[in-house]
Amino acid sequence: MTDLTAFSNYEEYKKTLTEELTKASESFVRIGYLLKVARDTAILAGTAYSDVNEFAAAEYNLDKTQVSRFIRINDRFSEGGNSDRLQESFRGIGYAKLSMMLLLPDSLNEEITPAFSKTEVQALKEEVQAEAAVTPLERMMEPVRPDMENMNLVEKAVYELFRGNQKIYADVFGMTAVAPDTDAGKKMLQEILAPAEEAIHSVRIPGVGRIAISVKGLDREVMLVNLRSNEKTPCNWDEVLDAVSKFISPFYVSSKTAYEDIFGEPWQEEPEKPKVAPVQPQKKESKVTKAAPDKKPKPVKPKIEPVKKEPEPAEPKEADSGSEIAQEPDIPGAVEKTVKSTETAVEAWKDMAQSADAAAEGVQALAAEARQAAPLEFPEDPEGCEGQTDFNDIPEILPTPAYELSGNAREWIGLWIHNLKADLTAMAEQEHVTPAELIRAAVPVIREELEKMEA
Repeated sequence: MTDLTAFSNYEEYKKTLTEELTKASESFVRIGYLLKVARDTAILAGTAYSDVNEFAAAEYNLDKTQVSRFIRINDRFSEGGNSDRLQESFRGIGYAKLSMMLLLPDSLNEEITPAFSKTEVQALKEEVQAEAAVTPLERMMEPVRPDMENMNLVEKAVYELFRGNQKIYADVFGMTAVAPDTDAGKKMLQEILAPAEEAIHSVRIPGVGRIAISVKGLDREVMLVNLRSNEKTPCNWDEVLDAVSKFISPFYVSSKTAYEDIFGEPWQEEPEKPKVAPVQPQKKESKVTKAAPDKKPKPVKPKIEPVKKEPEPAEPKEADSGSEIAQEPDIPGAVEKTVKSTETAVEAWKDMAQSADAAAEGVQALAAEARQAAPLEFPEDPEGCEGQTDFNDIPEILPTPAYELSGNAREWIGLWIHNLKADLTAMAEQEHVTPAELIRAAVPVIREELEKMEA
């Protein structure tokens, strides 16, 4: 048994433990590398296994999904993409979090450190997926607030951060007591944005998409990561302070007054937190702030006039309680009435057909008389070429101009398209696909149905 007092001091003990934990956390990178050896070399030749998946399943009970994940982690996070060593920036993160980071862009993964928990990495993954669910066209068509049109990207990001997080805005509003361009103001702002020294705030800018604001301390620049284009925009703390100063002012009495005046939205009072016994640990504040969800279009219900109900037929009277057998329905009489009604309808249709034939004959006769009375005369060709003329001089034989939609018709069609989009968006959630995928699949069906109506 190893002596528990074998370590001479704390530093030696901590160094040894750290080395062992690092080895354990990085072993999956070496596993991925060794599985690639079995996949890409002839090491399995002469064995009972035809490929790496069969080998891993039989020897180590690893299915195809696990084998693929180990190899993908090695491809993505090992040094050079094909070694048994994890990149320096990803050491200590662990297998579970790196598995989720496979679905994140490199630009965002570079901002994740071992201090981020699995739950926080999952929140970032959900933000990336939420942005991917919106098509570029839908994002470009978003209305932009007039007060944001002349802002740069840093100012837009700070604007949306404050608008969606009133607590952060209230804390930053207190900075008006300190000159925001001083070192003390920078330190105060950094502590508000990242109480645990580092944080990532996701905001959604209309017309642009989600932007991840990564804060890693005063010694590093604040990084803006576009989750749609994966572009990174670094900005120094002076630029951040300049953007912040545009949305706080000592002339306002309170943060509530300033918020409602600048952002034009009501201030939501924070609910009173329940008292927690001293022995219970306080809930740890998350390092990740998610953006406000996209607002889905609500279907507009057209006005429908109420339909007047026809009076219900009177119920047949019950047979006298004294009679033992109820009266049987008069079936022959009902059949006779139905036959007479049908014959009457047939005679009416015959009369209508005869009237239609007579009308058609009258139209043909009028057309013949018109042709005899006013035969078409072609004007002489100015150049003396017999048989040619300008059709614009004979408007009666030109085609009828194409029908143009009226204002009411355009408004109705726009309303129909709006409601259709809302219905397809709701249907996409049920089908577990993105709205864009469902709309692309629905377009040929809608076109086919419209062509049927035109025919």
